Amino acid sequence: MYHILIQSQHDSGTQHMLSTSKLGNQEHVSLNTLLCVYIVIGMLLLTSASEGNHYMVIKQGVHALLAVGILFAVQRMSCEHLQKVAFIAYLATIALLILVLLIGHTGKGAQRWLDLRFIRFEPSEIMKVILPVTLASCVQNQELPLSPLALLQNLLLVLLPFMLIAKQPDLGTATIIATIGIFTLIMAGLPFKLIRYGITAFVVMSPVSWTLLHEYQKKRIMTLLMPRQDVSGSGYHIMQSKIAIGSGGFFGKGWFYGTQSHLQFLPEHNTDFIFALLAEEFGFFGCCVLFALFLWILIKCFSYSMQAQNHFTRLACAGISFAFGICTFINVAMVTGLIPVVGIPLPLISYGGTTMLITLLGFGIINACRSQSRLFDS
Repeated sequence: MYHILIQSQHDSGTQHMLSTSKLGNQEHVSLNTLLCVYIVIGMLLLTSASEGNHYMVIKQGVHALLAVGILFAVQRMSCEHLQKVAFIAYLATIALLILVLLIGHTGKGAQRWLDLRFIRFEPSEIMKVILPVTLASCVQNQELPLSPLALLQNLLLVLLPFMLIAKQPDLGTATIIATIGIFTLIMAGLPFKLIRYGITAFVVMSPVSWTLLHEYQKKRIMTLLMPRQDVSGSGYHIMQSKIAIGSGGFFGKGWFYGTQSHLQFLPEHNTDFIFALLAEEFGFFGCCVLFALFLWILIKCFSYSMQAQNHFTRLACAGISFAFGICTFINVAMVTGLIPVVGIPLPLISYGGTTMLITLLGFGIINACRSQSRLFDS
């Protein structure tokens, strides 16, 4: 009878392990499936925005296939390997940012592109994923709560890319990267009194910061406060974006029937302002579908962070998830006139190979961390 009971407990434990493994696999498939659906929506919008430019659509499709390949390749890596290469990747990205300042290609008023003849990309996009992984790797080898010396070292890792990117000048991306780094440190236990001191210092120094801004950056802020002051100049982008969003109604005008974009009133409708195209052609309903997918992905990724078994997997998942979330939020807030226009693309939706590849690289790291947690669960 005793042997039968032991065997029954062993069988139930085995079944529990198998069900846990199956559940983990289902969750992996679910996340990757959600990402693929998200990318398909972006391809549909880009097909409309391209206005017959099939080369643009094909090129973005190739980028998507390469990015999905990177996703599946990276999610097979062990967290120990990711932790070892994190700082090397950080140093390599810093070197690329320095090269941008020396020989970078200037576009849209900023020297942010690195042109290697066979490929042109933005190293600042790489830092959005590399920075939280590097901070997670450093914190993994440090005791919590962080000592003053360890905290200073981590803050320097955040400050260095911020200064290099702000020098391009690309203050919007630099601020986002600094925010990603600070959020990762908050998850690591950054004292709230330091956050309070930082916010106070930012408010006190804001008049001085205003004098350090470039003229076009000041104009963007003034356009946000008074968008109707120059509707044919600095306020043109945001006014046309609001018109496109408002004219979509509940169900939109239909795919390929967006008048603001197809009549060339809405600028950058295949990159920064592609959300306005979505609102015009698919309406409030289409926006809700995209937001539902976005929140589903974000909640799933943060749940992986909560289930993590060590500091590295927890912070890496949280930092990368936050990077995806903050970039999406800023793009939507930008095109709806809630914040100044800062030139941040909508991840996995806007046209651009660098953002697509780096975003799915980040999700590959999240999947790798999730596999590590599932192994511990088993």
